[in-house]
Amino acid sequence: MGRIIRIVIYAVIIIAVYFLVMEMLNHYYKNKKESDLVRVSAVNDTIINEQDTAILEDDAQLDTFGLIKSEEIVSGVIDYKEVDKKTKSLEEKKTSNNTTKPAIKPKVETIKSIPETVTTSSSGLYSVVAGSYLIKENANKMVQSLKTKGFESAKIVVFPASEYHTVVVSSHKTRQEAELVLNSLKSKGIDSFIKVKS
Repeated sequence: MGRIIRIVIYAVIIIAVYFLVMEMLNHYYKNKKESDLVRVSAVNDTIINEQDTAILEDDAQLDTFGLIKSEEIVSGVIDYKEVDKKTKSLEEKKTSNNTTKPAIKPKVETIKSIPETVTTSSSGLYSVVAGSYLIKENANKMVQSLKTKGFESAKIVVFPASEYHTVVVSSHKTRQEAELVLNSLKSKGIDSFIKVKS
């Protein structure tokens, strides 16, 4: 029983110290923010006074730029209708400076749809496969790429009991013929393999 009481006392002390430290940190950061704001305000006032004295003295020039005067902000009395007019005039100036350009249409690549062939037999026992895709458009892109690289016999095949669109580059009667095509594909940077019909 004495051990439980000690644990509870330690827990209460730890929680009290935690809240004390958090309160001290909050107080420190709050004072630091206030002092930073005072420093930034003083620096801004100095910069404005040194560089822009001539501009700020002329109220008419301020109105031509559509700026809100610092007296309006400091006094706390703000005529919101006047503020709205000034913001609208600034927006109009901004939009009048921007010339409207016609929208650039994105380049759309059209891919001819390759007819899908479900095959159970072909001219050869060895098929050179360049990929299998779940999405037909991806298979179409690969076939188009192969045709532009000189493999005109490339086609999409969906094998029985498969949901993938397989890109078959060519089918051959001998493995040596298939390996020649395979090496040609690999030399052009296209991953491929030989599928043997069973």
